[in-house]
Amino acid sequence: MARAQEHDLPALRAALPTHRLGRGFVDAREELLARVEYEYVLRLLRAHHGNVTQAARVACQTTKWLRRRIRLYGIDVDRLRGRREPNEAVS
Repeated sequence: MARAQEHDLPALRAALPTHRLGRGFVDAREELLARVEYEYVLRLLRAHHGNVTQAARVACQTTKWLRRRIRLYGIDVDRLRGRREPNEAVS
């Protein structure tokens, strides 16, 4: 198993759900994985300026998979594409 780089540890510690440590390992793991997935999807979409097809291709996933995550996490793809101002409401 690969060892984590030393510089990765502070980010991992910061992402841990410390306010609910009594919930159990499985719940904490699921919450942490959801946070990592959200950040990954958001960075992927930003890197491709909101282009879902390109982002899905780079992630080796289907556009259906990526669109489900966009919906799940409430990511505003139009804002990433520059079609909506940051304070503009989503209709």
